[in-house]
Amino acid sequence: MSLVTRFVTNRWMMWLLELLIIGIFIIGYCEGQGFSAIGPNTIRPNTPYSISFTNSFPCHAPVDVTLQGGPIGCKLSINQTISAIVSRRTGKSISFEVGNIAKGDYKVLVRSKDVGFPFNEEIDLAYDGKTESIFILLDKPVYKPGDVLKFRIVVVDVNTRPAADIKTVNVTLSDANGNSIRRWPFGKLQHGVFESQVQLASSPTLGLWSFTVIAGRSKAS
Repeated sequence: MSLVTRFVTNRWMMWLLELLIIGIFIIGYCEGQGFSAIGPNTIRPNTPYSISFTNSFPCHAPVDVTLQGGPIGCKLSINQTISAIVSRRTGKSISFEVGNIAKGDYKVLVRSKDVGFPFNEEIDLAYDGKTESIFILLDKPVYKPGDVLKFRIVVVDVNTRPAADIKTVNVTLSDANGNSIRRWPFGKLQHGVFESQVQLASSPTLGLWSFTVIAGRSKAS
């Protein structure tokens, strides 16, 4: 989806482009030279929200950027404004700290503070409650009775870095009949990794066994 708005000042024609594609929004101005803002079109709890600006105009660009929103029908859970000056022919990034926000309506507003450089854009943001991904790694694909099953749980954030805000994981190993064989309710993460092992019985239930892992808001099996 794209929206193009054109307007004229006494110095140049400026183009305004809003583009929502592959997880980012882009706002661009001016033919041949311009100002752009790039940021995600999703917001996640406990994950900083950042926007990068590029200014190729021969003058500074002062802007106010507001991030606001909250659950529908409730008081705003976030309402922050950052004022920034993007120097001429350079770039700048700003970042909002986002707490444990709930599902709702959120938006980012970018406003010029210079009457000679008029724009006022508002972008709706999609809420994504997932803040981490869980990976279950085994030391081999098939086990026999009496084997030692070694495993590793890896928890990363949306940027594929170790999930710093999650300290423990809840891990359950179940047999083919769904019976709980072993639990690790407070498996401690070290740099996003928990690893352990379990000795299988000499005559266990045969079939497909499974791990269930709970970390933060996410669950994997």
